[in-house]
Amino acid sequence: MEIADGFSAECTGDYNLATNLTTGFQKLPLMPVAGGLARNLMPEVSRNKITIKGSENHWVKALVVLEALAEMSGKLKALS
Repeated sequence: MEIADGFSAECTGDYNLATNLTTGFQKLPLMPVAGGLARNLMPEVSRNKITIKGSENHWVKALVVLEALAEMSGKLKALS
């Protein structure tokens, strides 16, 4: 969390936990279970890290996200 400039949570409990860990990050919109970030919410300066929170089960498919990131790794490297 020390390197994060913004944080989007699924519930207020996540915001509380993050605030107990560190301060100095922008609270982005609360998005239960799924969602995305509007490009105009944060400046696109030197953002070069992607954090994924998830699990893998019948309803939640975190591996799909990891596979998508692996497929686009060349494009992501070109952005940094």
